[in-house]
Amino acid sequence: MPPPTIIIRKDMSLYTENDSVFLIGQYVINGRLYGLGLDGNTVFSLNENTNELVFDHMIFDSQPVADKSYHFVSVVGQKCYFVPFMGNALGIYDYEVRKYKYIKLDLSDEYLQPNVGKFYNIVLYENKIVLIPFGYKAIMIYDSEKEKWKMAADMRSEYDDTRKILFSRYTYYDLETIILPSLSSNSLFFFNLRNETITKKTILNKDICFSAIEKYDDDYWIVAKNKLLIIRWNEKKKILEKYTSFPDGCEEDNRHCFDDKGITLYKNWLYCFPAGSNMAIRMDLNTKVIEQLHEFDEFCCDKRLVRGVSTFDGCARNDEVVYLHYQLGEILRYNMESREIKKYSRRISLSGWLELMKNSIQKEKL
Repeated sequence: MPPPTIIIRKDMSLYTENDSVFLIGQYVINGRLYGLGLDGNTVFSLNENTNELVFDHMIFDSQPVADKSYHFVSVVGQKCYFVPFMGNALGIYDYEVRKYKYIKLDLSDEYLQPNVGKFYNIVLYENKIVLIPFGYKAIMIYDSEKEKWKMAADMRSEYDDTRKILFSRYTYYDLETIILPSLSSNSLFFFNLRNETITKKTILNKDICFSAIEKYDDDYWIVAKNKLLIIRWNEKKKILEKYTSFPDGCEEDNRHCFDDKGITLYKNWLYCFPAGSNMAIRMDLNTKVIEQLHEFDEFCCDKRLVRGVSTFDGCARNDEVVYLHYQLGEILRYNMESREIKKYSRRISLSGWLELMKNSIQKEKL
């Protein structure tokens, strides 16, 4: 059976009931999964009872139909922060009142890269909104009291290749400092949120780049992007260990074995869901043993998969549950306690969408 056709449309009125939507920026709020349509600024949610995606609302910023205007969403309480990727504004959506606030970016052309997304994560610290750069060669900070943007760290000397990408994931080093693993080098950057300074530490070989970093107890665990490699690092204890004993048959992809979006920590288990690799794995951070998640074999080894395209492109956490965006037109709901997988379609329901869209537009005008 061939995989479903993934539809990219600029106009909601052109969708049909048989369309399967490609979602980005998945997030969970109030126990429900949401995601952005790749076609523009349409937000869908998953109805697990009817096994379909339903229209939720539209985003009305300065680029209402830009591909990948937003690619990452951070949930804080009842507010969702839509981080600008190709778009030109930070969107803040309050689910209590169902209304957006937009903060227009103030960027400089010399830090932009053509056809590369700008930012991919966000940190909230006191009165600051810190945008973590993906392709824009500087960290940007919005002062919510002064209502002004400022540049906090010029990264051009570190990323002089016009196509190099910077960061996506981070973790805290202390209450005021975050660690940013580089997506295109073997460097860790330490950014102090209070004094807005940045320092660098380089580890291991220069042919390695990183996908994600997680903290467990006192140690930091770093997943390499382009190698089958997990690193345990603790600078204070002078620990730097490499773990390469992946299960037999696990394939390396020199572009992206495991992407940042498919890596998550649950209890003492570090889960890695494949991008370019052919296997889902988890590592017990107590015993340091890496094991294959055989419940994913049918999905990772499906002959219809297009190698070179991520098997799982994005995930969202809800306690012990992780939602995975699967290449072959489905969303997988995986319970990390029971190890049960449920499959949901990415087909959309058009029932009542026109009225919902009118309501969304009307709310935006109020």
